[in-house]
Amino acid sequence: MKTVGGLVLEKTGICRLKGFPVPHAFSSTKLGNMSRKYGEDAPKNQALFFDLVGINPEKVIKIVPEFKDKVLVVNETIEERLECDGLITFRKGTVLALLPGDCAPIIITDSDLTFVALLHAGRKNLFEILDSAMKKIKDFVFSPNELLFGIGPSIKGCCYLMDLPNEIKNYLIGNHGILPSQIFDANVCTFCTKIGKEYLFFPTEEVKNSKKKKEGSLRWLGSKAGRSRLFL
Repeated sequence: MKTVGGLVLEKTGICRLKGFPVPHAFSSTKLGNMSRKYGEDAPKNQALFFDLVGINPEKVIKIVPEFKDKVLVVNETIEERLECDGLITFRKGTVLALLPGDCAPIIITDSDLTFVALLHAGRKNLFEILDSAMKKIKDFVFSPNELLFGIGPSIKGCCYLMDLPNEIKNYLIGNHGILPSQIFDANVCTFCTKIGKEYLFFPTEEVKNSKKKKEGSLRWLGSKAGRSRLFL
């Protein structure tokens, strides 16, 4: 296995955040396109990804991003796809998934792995989705010092007008009292990071201000809650 930034890369093409305790995974270019928008091979590639990480696709709930602040609490697989930018579950075995593009997938849990949250954070909703998620988590009587944050691969300042991971970390530290030691950052750019001559993710189109950005970086993130506690 190789390490790039804060990611551990497996030979299968699976990437994981180094040291982050919640079971999770990101796909790389080695596993191919994951979006139907970009090719008919997506369902086959998704099936391979879920098989490699040991996930039953029937247990997966997928976020359909709206670039807003909606966070839903789900404790059973009631729908395969939910229009929102955040999901929280306390139910063991429930899998949360997301095609984040170059936006930042954020995983949140507590030190006992009682719950897991998955957020889609982009330039348009970055602060709003963090505030919304933190409010819900505090409503469940978790204090900020109990929490752990995993920031997945996303676009960085080297290739875009905003460095998403740094903005997230600074906002959590400055506005929610989170310590740097509570944050696990992939610290890789989805546009330019390479392993040898090969891109780790899928760089594509040009964007504003002559910066570049990949539209739909075709990565899946699956997170499973550990020990479970239901709030009714």
